[in-house]
Amino acid sequence: MAKVLDCGHANDFEGSGVGCRDARGRSLCRACALENERAALKEDPTFFAYVRRDDRGEIAGIATWLGAELGERIGPVTTSRANIARKLQTFRVRDIFGATWACRHWPDAGDYVRMTRVRGARVA
Repeated sequence: MAKVLDCGHANDFEGSGVGCRDARGRSLCRACALENERAALKEDPTFFAYVRRDDRGEIAGIATWLGAELGERIGPVTTSRANIARKLQTFRVRDIFGATWACRHWPDAGDYVRMTRVRGARVA
């Protein structure tokens, strides 16, 4: 029998006894985790996501850690030095709700993206 998580659904993460956890520490199934991420994207002025790449390895947009699409890159990717050892890539994304985000990505440190909502960006 599958373990029931705090969200009330069965654990659908193979090999994990707890599913995933939200900011309050509640265990969630995949569907509830995605719903939680989308709600945070809509409400929060800052957000963390992951780079989604196209077939050539270029940044195409952003996604959740489960791989669900959250937005498309708009405009070019600019690469500069963050410090002597690391590169910094900056770009903009239009999310699934239509808001624009300024994104910062350190490719030497993994695929996470730190995002800040652009002032005046609308939220549907």
